[in-house]
Amino acid sequence: MVYYLSFFVLVNIQFIIANITKKKWPLFFLLFIAFLFSALRYDAGYDYFSYMKIITNENSFGFLRLELLNQYIILLARYFKSPQLYFSVTSFLYLLFMVLGLRNYKSFSITSLTILFLFIGFYLTSFDIIRQMVACAIVFYASSLIFKKKYIYSIIFFIVAYFFHKSALVSLLIFILLKTAKKEFHVALYLSIFALAFFSTKILILLSEYFKLYAGYFASGGNDTGGKIYFLILFFLIAAYLFAKIIKTKNTTFWMSFNIFFTGILLYTALLPFGYFATRITYYFFPWIAIAFTKLYEDSSKNKKTIYSFVYLISTFSYLVMLYVSSSNPRNPLLNYQFFFLN
Repeated sequence: MVYYLSFFVLVNIQFIIANITKKKWPLFFLLFIAFLFSALRYDAGYDYFSYMKIITNENSFGFLRLELLNQYIILLARYFKSPQLYFSVTSFLYLLFMVLGLRNYKSFSITSLTILFLFIGFYLTSFDIIRQMVACAIVFYASSLIFKKKYIYSIIFFIVAYFFHKSALVSLLIFILLKTAKKEFHVALYLSIFALAFFSTKILILLSEYFKLYAGYFASGGNDTGGKIYFLILFFLIAAYLFAKIIKTKNTTFWMSFNIFFTGILLYTALLPFGYFATRITYYFFPWIAIAFTKLYEDSSKNKKTIYSFVYLISTFSYLVMLYVSSSNPRNPLLNYQFFFLN
């Protein structure tokens, strides 16, 4: 656990320096630290050794199941006889595209990085579900290109995301919402749709079977692991809405981001009976909560400290919860962390 607590301290130090200096360089230095922390890891993440067996050619069937771009990176790692190269490249890609997306949305800030590094479903999750989280970051960047009206480039990067993880198909819904959900809807509509989400599980199962996406997770039945974070992200959503009403924001980027994240919560609600391995597909919708709170912070004249304090406290709580949950797991997917060169 000492590694994660040390990283947490370093995150806070850079945030303090950024606040004092009013400069962006501490944030970029933090990104560099985060890259090293992810790239140099050993035995951190549920599937770490599964990937190692594929990279070292001990699991040829596993290699054939991977998407094309993952195969290329693994072949590169084999060529240089450096299994760690795969984790280094994927760590770099995840952080790169998340930052590029935030910058395109004009949301690269302490607020958004607090969520990126500390909240559930972001940075630490990229240690576990490597391919999907890289795809999530690329989709996020691709969506920001639509935001900037660079449609051809957006399509290209969406295809890149698909060849990193096929689940990127679910993000097609995000691209629709970018153009159709730029305003606040009546609270009764939000509540009605949310209630309907509890009864839409069978529809999602049928869609999954049709597109042959995540069908295996539905067939294997459910568990309760997905519910451990559900109420926390739901609380984050409700807080964003309440803050928006308090400061009376009309910011279209906020409402677009809120509505995208809200749609992710709807999917999460419908998939909740099937646990973590099904609900993780909703992580494609998570980055927009970082944009939403950044816009709330920028639009508020009197509640900036309150908004950021809330973001920091909830994000920190979720970070510590992740470590606690991991400590109770025999596999200790996070707490087994070592630097690979010390192994």
